[in-house]
Amino acid sequence: MDLVELLTIGIDRKASDVHLTVGIPPTYRIDGTLVPSVERKLTQEDTLYLIKQAMDEKKLNKLYETGEIDFSYSIPSVGRFRVNAFRQRGSYAMVLRIIPME
Repeated sequence: MDLVELLTIGIDRKASDVHLTVGIPPTYRIDGTLVPSVERKLTQEDTLYLIKQAMDEKKLNKLYETGEIDFSYSIPSVGRFRVNAFRQRGSYAMVLRIIPME
């Protein structure tokens, strides 16, 4: 499972947000409704792997220290995103808001 692939799918599906949470598949907010992807449920390892793809070590350390971080993320030729990564119920999660390029 790759973060760029999940975000590209979100953009293609005209999602406003992509939610990555342990115990459920990656989920897209489309027209205000949360729509699960066809991917398998995310494990804690999956979620941390995806979170690490969006962060450098400094951001990751802040997440570990404070339990939450907000930042921007961009993928050339794909899109820009506002990101909130956080710790909830003993696991990490991440929500990425898709910022339209046009």
